Amino acid sequence: KELEEYQDPVADMGLEFLTSELIGDIVVFSEHAQNVQPTLNDVKMAIKMRHRTTASTSKDQLRERVNACNTAKLPRNFVASVELPKPQDDNYTLLQRNYRVKTNDDFDDEDDEMDKNINTELPVLPPSM
Repeated sequence: KELEEYQDPVADMGLEFLTSELIGDIVVFSEHAQNVQPTLNDVKMAIKMRHRTTASTSKDQLRERVNACNTAKLPRNFVASVELPKPQDDNYTLLQRNYRVKTNDDFDDEDDEMDKNINTELPVLPPSM
């Protein structure tokens, strides 16, 4: 299983943490809410938590912190994909800058390239006598 990891430190509000650490947190919050997959609320919760501490946190500490913050369960929104927040002046703009999402356009470009190659590399038939 080849996973691409982005290990660039993210400087935001004077704190630094790795995108991969944040993704780990999101998974913990998602599991806590018993979601099928992470929701936007899990993403926001993870970012809020990261803004409160610079120390790397263990999963057990994270769970304790979530339980302290959540008297109620996180909302169970079942979504096909996590929609990133729209650009605006809030705490979550770091998502825009640091998540690289492969869009359908990327896949389309590859297909276009292949079509071009097929068209240009057709064998030239010798003229019939």
